[in-house]
Amino acid sequence: LEFRRVLFRSRSIAEDDLEVAEFHSRQLQSLLPDSPDVALGRAELLDRLKRTAESRSLAADVAFRKNHLPAALWLAQQLFDDFFDTAFPEPAVERSLEQTLDWILQQDRDNLEAAYIKGIYHFKRGQPTLALEMLQKVTTRSRAYPDAFYWLATIEYGQQHYAEARTAAGTVANLLLEQMAVEPFDSARFQKDRKSTRLNSSHSSVSRMPSSA
Repeated sequence: LEFRRVLFRSRSIAEDDLEVAEFHSRQLQSLLPDSPDVALGRAELLDRLKRTAESRSLAADVAFRKNHLPAALWLAQQLFDDFFDTAFPEPAVERSLEQTLDWILQQDRDNLEAAYIKGIYHFKRGQPTLALEMLQKVTTRSRAYPDAFYWLATIEYGQQHYAEARTAAGTVANLLLEQMAVEPFDSARFQKDRKSTRLNSSHSSVSRMPSSA
């Protein structure tokens, strides 16, 4: 039983083995129908199998019916990928993302991952004040989200808060130097597994900041 649990939760499962893992995940869920961790593991596997609607429906059920915060966070991350990477996100995706983030922050008001995502959500919707509020919540409490500082710099710059923008951009540079001092630069890790385009798209605006406000 434990072997099956590890097998289908592992993200290193080879593509050729996904169908076998899916078979074991169904068996495991039938044995442990009330386990939110097992259900979330199956949702992750279904997502890898491109069964998106099914995986998200399962994650939502686990999150909201069983009050399972990790499932809600996983769901928010998947919805965020769709929302951010699409020029005109589907209203249903946008609505589900906002509802999921609101639920997470109601359960855990200090959840920095949710605050980060909601900051970018507001930024893309053209709500810079709300975006700054969320991103500042992250950056004042943790240096574990370098990309939050980057987006903070971008938004501050857009608001003509040049001193604040330079401070945030300087923090990004320092975090990058710290990372490179201990190991070769890995953009995926540096961006907390966010796609690099999310940061690179704003690089040119930050580099053109005036030397003084």
